[in-house]
Parts: sequence; C-alpha cells; structure tokens
Amino acid sequence: MKNSQFTKGDLAFDSTDDVPAIIVSNAYERAKGHKVGDGIFWQHFAQRYRDTRIETTSTNDCAADNFGQRWDIIRPDSTYGGTFYGSPVEVMFADHGHHTVKLTETCGDTTTSYEYDVMSKHVRYEIRSLSNEDRNAFFNALHAVYNTNQKDGVAKYGAKFRSIEYLVREHLYGAASKDCDHWHDDAGILTHHMAFTLELEQGLQTIQPNITIPYWDYTIDSYSVSDFVNSPIFYDSWFGAASPDNDEHIITKGRWAYQSVLKNAQDYSHVHNPYGVLRSPWNTNPIGFITRSRYTLGVKDGGWTIPACMDFNEVSNFDWIGDYFSALNGELHGPIHIMIGGHWFYDDHSYNISKGLAATSSGSQLSDGFLLASKFLWRQGYIRCPDFCSADTSTTDCSCSIPSEIQGDKDAYTILESTGIFNSIGTFEQPAFLNAMGTTYQGLLDFLGHVGHPGEMFTSAAPYDPTFWPLHGVAERFMGMARIASYEFDIIDLNETWGYRHSDVMSDTHVVCDWDGLTGTEMPDCVKGVTCSGHKSDDLLPMGDFLGSGETYTNMEFYEFSAPWNDDLPYTYDTFFDWPACSEQGIDFFTSYSSYNSLYTDIVARNPLKSKTVSMDTESSPSKLSGMSGIF
Repeated sequence: MKNSQFTKGDLAFDSTDDVPAIIVSNAYERAKGHKVGDGIFWQHFAQRYRDTRIETTSTNDCAADNFGQRWDIIRPDSTYGGTFYGSPVEVMFADHGHHTVKLTETCGDTTTSYEYDVMSKHVRYEIRSLSNEDRNAFFNALHAVYNTNQKDGVAKYGAKFRSIEYLVREHLYGAASKDCDHWHDDAGILTHHMAFTLELEQGLQTIQPNITIPYWDYTIDSYSVSDFVNSPIFYDSWFGAASPDNDEHIITKGRWAYQSVLKNAQDYSHVHNPYGVLRSPWNTNPIGFITRSRYTLGVKDGGWTIPACMDFNEVSNFDWIGDYFSALNGELHGPIHIMIGGHWFYDDHSYNISKGLAATSSGSQLSDGFLLASKFLWRQGYIRCPDFCSADTSTTDCSCSIPSEIQGDKDAYTILESTGIFNSIGTFEQPAFLNAMGTTYQGLLDFLGHVGHPGEMFTSAAPYDPTFWPLHGVAERFMGMARIASYEFDIIDLNETWGYRHSDVMSDTHVVCDWDGLTGTEMPDCVKGVTCSGHKSDDLLPMGDFLGSGETYTNMEFYEFSAPWNDDLPYTYDTFFDWPACSEQGIDFFTSYSSYNSLYTDIVARNPLKSKTVSMDTESSPSKLSGMSGIF
C-alpha cells in the first residue's frame, strides 16, 4: 500500500448513517497505511500493550462547545477498563480478546450511545519495520533469555520464562534423538516450530509484556542485498556477523559476542556432545560459544542462495498442506540454516569437496549432504561418537568414526548402498565424483564417519543461534496466507488433510531405528516408510499452556489453533498478503489479484468470517519437487 493515511473506507467495515464510524489504530498502522492482519477478521483491532488511538470520523451538526464524547472500555471478562473523553483518545489494551468500546455522544441535553467490538492481540512485525525502541526491547529481552538460567529466570520473571538452555534441550530431545527426528522432515515440522516460537515469545513477555518475536522476511534480502552477509540482520547490534573471520568461527563483536553454550550439560540434558557441551552428540566441537560460518566444507554458502519470491510463488500454486509442509521444511527455509551454520573441521588436504562436486552435474549444493549422510549413518548405528572426552582431549582424538568392529568385513560400497546413502545422493556413487574429490568409496565412508564440526544453525542445537527465532515466522505467515486465500477468498482450494510430501533427498529418510535395550556395538533395527512419532495428526506437542489453562495440543489441534482467524490465538501478523520485495518484482502469489493494493481493496469491501473445519485423516504421497528437504 502506498497511502500513508487511513480513510474511513479502509478501517470501518460496518459504519452506517446511524452509527458513527470509528478508527482504531496504532502508530505502525498509521505509518504503513493499512490495518494489522490486513483487516480481514476483526472490524476493529488493538495491539496489546501498545498505545492505541480511537477516534470518530463522522461529522455532526452539534456546536463544538455543546458537544461531548465519552469512551468506556469493557474488558473481555466484562470488567471496567477505563473512561476517556474527546476524540481522538489514546488507550492501552492489556487483555487478549474481544473488548466492548462504548461511545457516548452528548449534544446539549441529548445523549446517544453506540457500542463497538475491538479485538486485542499481540502483533508480530517484520524486524526491519520495528522502531529502534521496539527492536532493542526485543533484543534486550532475548539477551536475558540467553544469559539467565531457568531456575533464576522463573524466580525473577515467572513460570513461563524459558532459558535458552531449556529451549535448546527441548529441541535436541526432538531433533537429535537416535531413532528419528520427531520435529523435522515430516508433517509436524510447522506445528512444532510455530508452537516453539510461541513458547519463547510468551517467555519474553514475562520480561516485558509488549514484546513479540519479529519475523525475518528474507525475500527482501534475496532481492535487495547482493551478498546476504551484508543484510541488516547481521549488524553487530542486531544478530552479529554471519560468518565471523576467525578460526574458531565465534562471534566476537556486538550484542552476541562470545555468547556462551552450556558446558557440563550432562547434569542438565541426556543429549549432549562428548565434551559435555549442549550440542548434538555427533557435533564434537568443544568450543563453548555459538559458532557460524558461510562455508560448508569449503563451499561458499553451501552453494545455496536465500529463498526468493519465485520460490515462494511456485509453492503458492500447491493445493495440499502436505506439499506446503515439505517446501517450508526444505527449500523455503533450509538454505538459511546451512548458509549461517556452515561445516568445517575436516582434512581438506585429502578431500577436495569443491572439486568433487564441480566434476558432477549436481553442483555445489550437495556440500550439505555430507553432514546429513553422516547423521543418517549415526542413526543407523554405523557411526559411533565418544561418550566422554575430557576437556584436555584433542579434537582429533575426540571425533566420531565407523569402528572396525561395526564395519566388519563389509566393503564401503555395500554399506553406502544398503543404508540408502546412494539412493538419496546418487552423486556419491559416481566414480567421477570420487576421483575428482581424490578418494575412494572407503575414503568417502571414513570421511562421513569423521562428521566434523557444523555451526549451531546447521545442527539440532540451532535454537542456540539467535537468528533461529525470527526465521520461522515467515513460514507461518506464508502458510497463513494460503489458508486465508482458500478459506476466505476462494482463490485456491486447499486440501487440509494431514500429511507430508516425502522425497528422496538426504534428510527425508522416512526411516525409524529401534535402539531400545541395545548396548555396545549392537545395531538397531531400522524400518523404511514408518512415520516418526511427533508427526502424526494426533501426536502431542511437547509444549502447551498457551492460554494459561494447562491445555495441551496435538499437531492437528495446534494447526487449528494457529488459524489466522482464531480469536483464541494470542497473536497475529502485521500482514499476511503484503510481500514488498515480491511486489517490486511483479510477483503476486495469487493471479486473481494484480497487486496487494487490489487485494486489500477487496478485503476492505468485505465483512468476512466463515466456519472452518479440517480433516484429521493422514495422507502421504511421493514427491512433486526435487531438491533439499530439512536439515536436522
């Protein structure tokens, strides 16, 4: 939207000649020129804990010195919320839910009253659109989460506080489990990460109640930033350097300089690395700080670029949520994890990864496949990592490997073929690749067994990197846009049958391994085609109590709870349909509308809200897309 000022038509859907039109707005809405959430589901909306202006736009014949206006606010629980006089008035809504705003106008001895419904929720904004004050408040609260332990945080801020160690442990328990990944690479990907983000957000609100987690619309960076490391996201005062220039890959400047990672984590978490650092078991890096690199085994940015508008546009044509889940798990967000995390600590004299990949048609994007293949071999029991390494053990002596008693008399080719590595990455089987890389099948197997050191964002400990937190809002917002497009505007007919579009990429193994009761070098039983627990429609999420009533959520229940039109959802987004970088390129996700302006005009002309149900049946089918899947 280009206009910078509200009009009566923009903001008042139900005004009549008998009922004065009112405008309810905050400073962000007035600056941007349209209502929060695109004004689709609530005629009047107020952001919680944000100064809200309420004013009338109607004129009357009463003399100014004989005219008065009084506003009475009634909270969702029917208690009195305050009285204000005149127009405009500034009001702060603290409660979530429907408020009644009663306007009483007097003209001499004549008194007339009107009532309006105002919904109040938290609002998530694109991080660049925040004021400096609001952005700093978010960063300050997030920094407190990273530097306050769980016990002290609960004592100081309240029961919903979450320390970063608590959150990383929760993510590790789901994503670094030996049997399978309970959070990624299947239908539970989006619900887990939406709920996880809300869990932190409500923790931040114990520190300062008006804070929400901003989203990072990286389509803006894809379009307008020639090199992603120069994005404002990586300012020292924001999230810190994308690729620190030191051998240990530690952020050394700004707000997140030398941000620590929990050591001696064996007393806190049953998942940790051999040094006792709160990392994936196969990430044997002993460094006690967050790490990043733009290089994955020497390949710049892992061969990837930031997901662009054209990528989102392709997915917007899909008509099943299983396709959306797969794309949002993989190509629409996975490259960011790889590009920020990176992967190092390998013998670059013996293995020339870049040359090997250049010798094939697959290209450099396969550089991330090595770590994914290592993780898959670890789950299947071939790769073993030390249980314990003392602090003075060298990184060379504290590395993962494939023990001789595990390999036995099997040749490397047989192991790589039977475990599905070649099926997912055919390039690894090509002699041209091996020759250019300077190795053999056995050398490749040994390389995978070594694993190396990936940065946090390319691991199951990704929440340790603060860039993790604004990342998934784009996925939720995009999914919400598709749901609205189907539910409200009939632009698409979205099939909401629960399921996931599986493919043959390396992380989407669709394999579950049974480790129960095993000891020593015993090997697990692994079954292909089984859904990992955590991804079925009725599987319970590990987080909940978002409404303060102790409620729990299955995947399907949270999917329904997160519907953009749900009154009970504690938050909404500043916009679902406005993607400025895409509009600048002439890319509009839905061809029924030539621009966001034309869609917004249609929204303003409506007073929508329909009933909604979704199917809980499970569906899974072969892949439509080729390309990457998730990374954990």
